[in-house]
Amino acid sequence: MKEESRKLFDKLNIEKDKKIMELQGAYPVIFITLKELKSDSFEGFLNKLRLVIPKDVSKFGIIIEFKKIDELSKESVEEAAKNALKQIKEKKYESELLEREINNIIKLAIVFKNKDIEIIRG
Repeated sequence: MKEESRKLFDKLNIEKDKKIMELQGAYPVIFITLKELKSDSFEGFLNKLRLVIPKDVSKFGIIIEFKKIDELSKESVEEAAKNALKQIKEKKYESELLEREINNIIKLAIVFKNKDIEIIRG
């Protein structure tokens, strides 16, 4: 972990989570600006956020599948995350990125259930 970037987390609650802090600096940083995204609904907003298309084709394209599970559902966040990655494949979300010659693709499933969240990479 790089010390110069670690101090960004000084005195924040995230710094108390040793598991997260061990991962700090281990993965590429994803910068996403949301200022241009407009929608009349939360679902519409998520649909627009599903694909992150880089301007430079040598950079990573990102596919994000969001799922919100009802609190009464018996499905776990882990199961739902696996199903979300399966949906990315079945619906061929990557085809738009591949058509733009973006071959470095990160697939993420982000699932919410009450205060639980599961994020997995496919």
